[in-house]
Amino acid sequence: MLEVAVTTRLVNEARRTVARRYGIALVDLPSQWWEVFPHDSDPVWKFCVGRAIDEAAWRIDADPSWLRPLMKNLRRAQMRVLDRAHELLREIAEDAHPCRF
Repeated sequence: MLEVAVTTRLVNEARRTVARRYGIALVDLPSQWWEVFPHDSDPVWKFCVGRAIDEAAWRIDADPSWLRPLMKNLRRAQMRVLDRAHELLREIAEDAHPCRF
């Protein structure tokens, strides 16, 4: 069975379907800054982003719970966190499929 994370993109698709079916107006919800296609549909992606935020906070000797709400306004930090999350996702994928010689 394929697992897919529920993302704002999927929620908006469902909202558009409901709006068409019932003839009502529903506005799309804004996506979260970390919902980056194609990774946003991977159930592990949100964990990787969270871990990358934790690591960024620890580097500046801060509590991750302090940094998390600030991330939506820190564009450069977002890019660094997304880059690190991508590295973590790659590491997890490599660990799941070890190379056999």
